[in-house]
Amino acid sequence: MLIILIAIGFVVAVVAVVFAAVRLYIPWTPALLAMGVACGFLLAVWHAVRVLSGLGGGDTIRPDRLYLPPGRGRVRDFAWPHYLAGQVMLDGTAVVDRTMGDVRLLWRLLLKTAPRRLTRWFDEGAGRITAQVAGLLLGLLVAAALAGATVGAALGATFVLLAMGAVALAGWAGGILVAIPLNWRDVLVRRVRHASAFCPACHYSTDVPAFRCPGPVHVPAGAALHRDLRAGSSGLFRRTCGCGAHLPTTHLRAAAVLDAVCPLCETPLGRDAGMRTSVRVVVAGAAGAGKSRWAADASRDGGQSVLDGPCPLIRLAGRHRHGPADILLIDPPGDAVTDPRRHDEVRALHAAHAVVFVIDPFTLPKIARTLAGPQRAQVDPALGEGPARDGYDAIVQLLDSQAVPLSRLPMAVVVSKADLLRRHPVGRTLGADSAGIRDWLSDAGLAHLILAADREFGPVRYFAPEPGTQADGALPWLLSEFSVSLAPRSARPQEATRVR
Repeated sequence: MLIILIAIGFVVAVVAVVFAAVRLYIPWTPALLAMGVACGFLLAVWHAVRVLSGLGGGDTIRPDRLYLPPGRGRVRDFAWPHYLAGQVMLDGTAVVDRTMGDVRLLWRLLLKTAPRRLTRWFDEGAGRITAQVAGLLLGLLVAAALAGATVGAALGATFVLLAMGAVALAGWAGGILVAIPLNWRDVLVRRVRHASAFCPACHYSTDVPAFRCPGPVHVPAGAALHRDLRAGSSGLFRRTCGCGAHLPTTHLRAAAVLDAVCPLCETPLGRDAGMRTSVRVVVAGAAGAGKSRWAADASRDGGQSVLDGPCPLIRLAGRHRHGPADILLIDPPGDAVTDPRRHDEVRALHAAHAVVFVIDPFTLPKIARTLAGPQRAQVDPALGEGPARDGYDAIVQLLDSQAVPLSRLPMAVVVSKADLLRRHPVGRTLGADSAGIRDWLSDAGLAHLILAADREFGPVRYFAPEPGTQADGALPWLLSEFSVSLAPRSARPQEATRVR
């Protein structure tokens, strides 16, 4: 009987303890959940502050991780990206990882360490069952707090990500609104100025040259060259090179302060390359037609710089209404034009803006038949070596093979040796204006060439200059199509500079 009473008393005691614990547990559960949510939210905000201030460590996007040299896919310059261009995503990931990592650590402590320690502590001063019940109830209270902390941490991390995403989207939207007009300004300036860069060494033509960073030594080979200085992911108004130097964005600003180089062979191109007006004129004609003589006459009056190479180039100083201009006469060898195996020597023709086609009138069969006796003896030493139509077809095929839009190219047709021609009766009807010269050539047997030129090229005009003159208006007319004129004599270079 005594044993039964003791057992009943023990059961009543246990029930009383459980009831008291439940009465204590139920009211405190919502409060613990709320406290856990608040603590978890503050934990996420705390990690966000540490990560964004740079105290929390984390991964960093560095220039050497993004740099891609030429030949390895899309070229990326050796420059620090803007924070919103990628680092913001790494920081958001770091905030989530650190916040949820702390929550996982607390759960691990609760599930592995706390039950054993609480059970051992209660077991020393109370019965095993009472200690287990008390430890279970206390563990439930702690679990409620941790559940609230988990929810709060998730809410806090979500809030931080949404806030960072909103700032990033606003920054991207504002950056795009700023970058578009800045970059389009470059495009419009190049179009208005008819600007481009041409390498005298490899004959590569590009709208945008590369610019060399003036900073210290760059560890990756070739990393000193910046090929894309547009306003964008590396900065709107200023970019930071991987070496730490600050460079201006947009090619218009960069061309004024940085040294431009050829993107292919890294030949120096000087300042304003890519933003300076450039007009490149191809001087073509059949072998012996007098095209080199015409180019020499034009360059004599223009004060040229001569660039030697497989395809001789003659540089003249010009003026555009927006600043100085480069005028380049390209005089390809006749053999290289007609021989497909030597077309690589005249790859400079792919950058042509205009064409001067020189015709030797004495090679025309109708004109040659009218010359006899002393007249032929006087003309024979100056005769060309091929018909004009062959020279025309050769230059058209070469330009077409290099994807040059012929319909955009103005052409000046120049009748060479006009002084000799006008000494003979056959040349006395040669007109003085473009229409008269055109009619004379048509009557002389070049009607098919004239029709082809009108069909394939842009505006075409005809000239018959005297030797020693500056093409009698042919070059000025071509330049006027691009709003360019020859620079005053005082502004022209006096010494030739040779680049091999």
